[in-house]
Amino acid sequence: MSLRALPALGLILAVGLIAPASAASAPSPSLLFVQQASSGTLERTGKAEYRLTLRDVAPSVASFTDRPSRKAGSESSSTFVSKWAGRGFAKDAPNAALVLDGEPKTRDLAMLTLSRPRYDAKTREFSYVARPLRGTPGSGLKDFTARRDPVRELRFGAASLFIDDAGATVYQPITLQVFGAAPGQQIGVQLSASLPGEIAWSTGPSFSEFAGLQVTSQTGSLPVVDLNVSSGRLTITTSATGGGWGTMSFTVQLYLAATTDLDMFYLSSSSDPTVQITAAIGNAVPQVVNQTQTLFPWQLR
Repeated sequence: MSLRALPALGLILAVGLIAPASAASAPSPSLLFVQQASSGTLERTGKAEYRLTLRDVAPSVASFTDRPSRKAGSESSSTFVSKWAGRGFAKDAPNAALVLDGEPKTRDLAMLTLSRPRYDAKTREFSYVARPLRGTPGSGLKDFTARRDPVRELRFGAASLFIDDAGATVYQPITLQVFGAAPGQQIGVQLSASLPGEIAWSTGPSFSEFAGLQVTSQTGSLPVVDLNVSSGRLTITTSATGGGWGTMSFTVQLYLAATTDLDMFYLSSSSDPTVQITAAIGNAVPQVVNQTQTLFPWQLR
């Protein structure tokens, strides 16, 4: 699978400041598809898998783009299914928000990833394989993110399903702690994905006010002369003088961006063995990053 619209990769960033996502690499406006249904169900079929069924669906699927440009359109439900693979959805399952009409705010919204659509034109019934969405969705669904409810089995009445065409990328904040760095030293952390899925370093979603990269010293001054972030590698070089400190400790905060099917990923240190590095995804307990590949979970529960 391929990552789409990862902001600010391959940049050399100034340390000590939050660096916003590069405007040159900001994602293009998301296209949202909207389906209307009179009723439906969300039934569990596995540990983390559901069958979403929409009944008496509208004969057409509406679509519109997010700001700054506003474009709207529509296509038949049959056409929507036929274009599923061509839009990349068969390879990168899109994110979606299921909004239930007339339900309390505490149980009216499920955030999902969708695959394997089926449409019966005679009965006007639509179905998907659905999984709970993990991490932060793309900008097209940002207005739903803060009020998402736990995914559970449902039997519902009128509902709207919003499907984001940029849903292949989700974000998680990561905190790296570096201990015992010496003057004139290069510290490297390499990133790779376990199968399935792909993952990359990122400064975060462009729509988040917290997007960026921040380096904070734990031992006074931070004599770092270079910090380079590419999709698979983060490299920090300390100054030759070390700012008068024997060794230094500091924290690096940024993001990881991954495809929705990712379960696990690897980090490894290419630093001197005397340098200790730990990594924490979100609010998880930090893990030591070894010089061999260290396995980390992506799908935080």
